[in-house]
Amino acid sequence: MALSGICILHCILLPVFLIGFPAITGFIPISEDLTHSILLLFLIPTALFAVYSGYKMHQQKKPLILMMIGLIIVLIGTLFIHEFVDHHWEPIVVTIGSLIIVRAHFLNRHHCKRCEHDEHDCIW
Repeated sequence: MALSGICILHCILLPVFLIGFPAITGFIPISEDLTHSILLLFLIPTALFAVYSGYKMHQQKKPLILMMIGLIIVLIGTLFIHEFVDHHWEPIVVTIGSLIIVRAHFLNRHHCKRCEHDEHDCIW
């Protein structure tokens, strides 16, 4: 559950930080595409682990399904969007996927907290 909260903070604060401080991004010595690929290597296992851990507790499929949809949209927006539409659509598509991922984490946390208070609904 703590991992889910950390992921929520990351998904919300990192884009705000990068938008608010564009001068910092000029010091990153690697390409934008490589940076996104590296971030995906951390995002995918962390997000899946967080939501699957909650699923094992509360057995609610909606957070798991939302997480998969959000991750697929982020993957498409990061890796494949350039083949179909203009490069300017990437941040829009990735933001939509990220918001779905954040929603999945909030829903996962809600179900986990419900399990802590209402043990008879949850599978331990």
